[in-house]
Amino acid sequence: MKFKYIYLLGIVLLSCNTVDGNKSLSFDEAKAQWEAFGADSYSYILNTYCFCNNTGAEIYVENNKVVAVYKPGTNEKLVDINPNDGLEAEIASRYPTIDELFEEIVEAKERGNSVRAEFDHRVGMPVEIVVNEEQMAWDGGYALFASQLERIK
Repeated sequence: MKFKYIYLLGIVLLSCNTVDGNKSLSFDEAKAQWEAFGADSYSYILNTYCFCNNTGAEIYVENNKVVAVYKPGTNEKLVDINPNDGLEAEIASRYPTIDELFEEIVEAKERGNSVRAEFDHRVGMPVEIVVNEEQMAWDGGYALFASQLERIK
């Protein structure tokens, strides 16, 4: 029985602070890698966690603009996006592009928040952003998890 727990502890320790089993990328390295990847049309899954609300969205981006947002794994639209309705800023704040995830990291730090971020080694996109982790229990912090990036076109 002891060996089972030691084995599990070993797996947990090996998985900490790495993405894809490699040394963590710095913000600047990740941003440069994302820019070199050059995707302006793609989809990805974004999960948001905070004390009062946990949400998931499959976000479609074309020419660096959010064009569709679905409930992950379904054809159910979460948002009707109409460029003429004036809601682009609200949509962008709730359903960001990958570039806007990088901006969120910078802006959260500028607001004086503690920020922890991890990046995908293949393309540089942020895969985990945790803001004010120590305050999450009383809705003072939040976490964003991005995954399943697929290039469109």
